[in-house]
Amino acid sequence: MKELEKEFESELLALYRLIKKEVYDPKRFYKMIGSKGAINAARELLNEKKIHSGFAELILAKRLDLTVEAFVLRNEKYHMLFEPQMLLNAKIKVVELNR
Repeated sequence: MKELEKEFESELLALYRLIKKEVYDPKRFYKMIGSKGAINAARELLNEKKIHSGFAELILAKRLDLTVEAFVLRNEKYHMLFEPQMLLNAKIKVVELNR
C-alpha cells in the first residue's frame, strides 16, 4: 500500500504542476498536499459537497479533467484509497458539472 500512496502523491503533484502551467497557480491545493499529505488532501476535497475554489477555477477554464475528482475517478488503481462515498461525491460533481 505504501508504494501506491507514494505513486499517488507523485501523480497528484504532477497534476498540480499541470494546472499551474495551463490554468492558474493552485496555491491552496499545493499547501494542502504539503500539510496534510496527498491522500488526506484528496480525501478532504472529495468529501466536500460544495464546489471548492480550485474546482470553480477549473470549471471557468473548461478543464474539469484537471480536477482532483476527475483524476481520482480516471485512475481506478487509486479507488482503494478512498471510501465509496468519496468516489460517489466526486462522480456527482464531475458528471453534473460536465453537462
